[in-house]
This record gives sequence, structure tokens and C-alpha cells, in this order.
Amino acid sequence: MVQETWEIIEPHKKEIGVNVFIRFLSMNPKLKSSFSSFKNISVDDINKSNDHPRRLMAAIENSVSSLDDPETFAGYVLELGRRHARLKFKLSKSHVRI
Repeated sequence: MVQETWEIIEPHKKEIGVNVFIRFLSMNPKLKSSFSSFKNISVDDINKSNDHPRRLMAAIENSVSSLDDPETFAGYVLELGRRHARLKFKLSKSHVRI
């Protein structure tokens, strides 16, 4: 079901990635400085040319495409976690409220 849903999202992934970051950083303005690509721009200026929204959606796409292979999926998610662990960021429920 996740892979089928991704087929609907995939053509719009650039816009979705941008919207995710605009919403996330609007809800958590203190975190904007944690992202080097957003430090010197306003949240309203985040667009498809910014690198992090593209990388977010690529990470989701990589995860979705490897769901059929648990070993590949686990390896990918663990490596992604390792790369982010050095940031020492502690996610809380308040960061992802709906």
C-alpha cells in the first residue's frame, strides 16, 4: 500500500518536500538555523531549488523502494540515522504536531 501511494505522490515530490519544510520550519522557527541551506533565507523563500527538501523526498523514495528488501531497507535507514546522529538533534512530539 505504501508503494502504491508513493506512485501518487512521486510526480509531486518536489512541491511536497518544499511544503513539508515550510510547514516544519514555520511551526519550529528556532530550528531553521539547524539547516545550512535555510540559514540565510526566509521560510517563505524555500523553493524547489533548495537542496534539503529534495534530499528529504529522495530519502523517502529510497525507503519506499526498498520496502520489499528488509536488509536493504534496514541498512539504508540505519545509515541515514548515523548521518543525522552527529547533529545531536532530539525530536519531540512538538516538532511534528499535526
